[in-house]
Amino acid sequence: MALVTCDMGVSTDGYVAGPNQSLEHPLGEGAERLRRWMFERADENAAEIAEIVAAGEKVIAIAGGASTVRQYFAAGLIDVLRLHIAPVVLRAGAPLLAGLDDVRLEQVNSVERELVTHVTYRVMR
Repeated sequence: MALVTCDMGVSTDGYVAGPNQSLEHPLGEGAERLRRWMFERADENAAEIAEIVAAGEKVIAIAGGASTVRQYFAAGLIDVLRLHIAPVVLRAGAPLLAGLDDVRLEQVNSVERELVTHVTYRVMR
């Protein structure tokens, strides 16, 4: 069986991209601040993933924007959601969970860093 995971950088008000996305600003205006933490992060999830792989499970990582993630959520295909919450307020843009009914998450872990808080959730069915 495969474990489907998703990692998303998100603002404190729930946006994964800022307003006015374009070729010039693929993440939208102001959203580059959501990703600053990536340069300081050590992989806190390495031990967790290593245990899963050792148990014989495959790990599949979902990549894409808010729309892609919402489609996987709606289809019930995400098992683990890791949000990397930056202390940024965008006020507009691409919301991660908008329009989804009955999203139930169980917090498994959280790690605070200077530029981000990493929160791991198990998706409840």
